[in-house]
Amino acid sequence: MFKQIIFKVFVLFLVCNTQFLRSQNLVATYTENIRFEGKMPDEPDPKIRELVKNAGTHTKELLSSAGASIYQEKQVEMEEAPEHRIIIRIGEDDRGAVYKNLSQKQMIRQYEFFGRNFLIKEALKPISWKLENEQKTIGSYNCRKASANIDTMKVIAWYCPDIAINDGPDIFWGLPGLILEVNVDGGKKTIVANTVKITNEALAVAIPDKGREVTQQEFTAIKKEKMDEMRKAHSNGSPDRVEIRVVH
Repeated sequence: MFKQIIFKVFVLFLVCNTQFLRSQNLVATYTENIRFEGKMPDEPDPKIRELVKNAGTHTKELLSSAGASIYQEKQVEMEEAPEHRIIIRIGEDDRGAVYKNLSQKQMIRQYEFFGRNFLIKEALKPISWKLENEQKTIGSYNCRKASANIDTMKVIAWYCPDIAINDGPDIFWGLPGLILEVNVDGGKKTIVANTVKITNEALAVAIPDKGREVTQQEFTAIKKEKMDEMRKAHSNGSPDRVEIRVVH
């Protein structure tokens, strides 16, 4: 009888603790890296060369509140932002934001592609994760391994059961804990959490609304058309792309 009471109290504690975490707002920062395997352009300016070298690495932020989240590039404070910024984009590095609403099962992806904004609205599809026994520590968090095939991607994710929020960076979600690390196709793309903060402060999870609304198929066709233009512009026919532009 005593053991049953202890067990019921323990279960109640877990339920209350889980509900408490889910009611909290969360801010997590991640380092996202996209590996570029093409040929880098010849660039005489050493500063530009260094920027191109590191162009695939970005600091991004996940804001989660009341079952909705937005994953996007971390905003630069005005006093930190230079008057002129050089934007360099390589490979499949299509910048933008990913909005997820877990309760409404909705996802909106916003992409900025060669100066044009696009919105892809679709249902938030479940991911068939395979939970594995392997564990490791990320920062101060004990994490467990999961794997999945998502479309053509082979994905390995590490999630923290102690943070009872079944969300994560980019399009990844649906594990019994916050996803702190993602590895896509053997390191072609990696996302690793740097900081995690659970707070009672109100967070603005804005729904992306700027851009031309297209389907995934239409966006893929737009990208292909642009890549074909760039291929024709290069004598070697290389499809790899590097975009360099200055933003005032």
